[in-house]
Parts: sequence; C-alpha cells; structure tokens
Amino acid sequence: MLNDPSPAVQSYQRTPIGTDFVLVDTRRELMWLIPQNPALKTWDDAVASVAGINSVQPGGYGDWRLPDRNELDSLVLRSAKNPALDAGFYGDNATTFSQSFWTGSPYVVDSRLAWGIDFSYGDISPYTKSTSARVIYVRARVFNTP
Repeated sequence: MLNDPSPAVQSYQRTPIGTDFVLVDTRRELMWLIPQNPALKTWDDAVASVAGINSVQPGGYGDWRLPDRNELDSLVLRSAKNPALDAGFYGDNATTFSQSFWTGSPYVVDSRLAWGIDFSYGDISPYTKSTSARVIYVRARVFNTP
C-alpha cells in the first residue's frame, strides 16, 4: 500500500552498476537507479537529465524516468528521520539521503513549482523549480528482471 504511515522494513535487492547501483523494489514493483552521489539539479535540469541517463542504459535499461510524487512519497518511512527512509534503500549514505529530492510531478496550480520530498523527515511539498535538489531515477519492474 502506498504511503503507509509505518511500512514494514523490507530488503532491497541491490545491484552495483559502476559506482551507482540499482535497487529492485518488489513491494512496489519498481526498479530504482541510485547514483552514488545523487547530483543537485534544478527541476528543469533534472527532467533533462533523464535523456542522458537513458542514452547510457544503466543496468541495460533505457526507460528510466524521474519518480512521480506518489512513487517517491511511497519510500518515506514516517517512523524514521535523517533520513526518513528504510536503511536498505540508502545504504551507508544517510547524509546524502537526508536532503531534498525532485519528483517528476509538476505542481499543477503554479507552473513555477514542482513536487519534491525532503527525506530528512519525509515532508513532501512544492518547491520552486529553480531550487537545487537531488535526483534519483525509477522504472517499472519487469517480471524476472535481474
């Protein structure tokens, strides 16, 4: 169930890809591409970065995208903080993941804004698109993928 107030901690299947890694999220049927050091980007730069990521096909896939608001919010572990994430997701990179991350979801009411999540406490809110936030990527998990 998305947005569980306190979802059960799960294990993620982590596969290294150079210095980055892919996580298979069997609970949500998603694959996450997690850069070793997720870059700070404006929202427009984050959206534009998807084409570059797909051109190199990390993990053998060329259909990565920015997560939508619900997908990124579904990762929040409301019973944790700094970061408000399952440790299986962020590994030993707690400092980086205690920051803000972009979603691919624009804020419909105001075109100058897009949704972001601050994983320090799991807050989701609209950010000005010129703000710098970190970027991770997602794709739908295909049955029997590595």
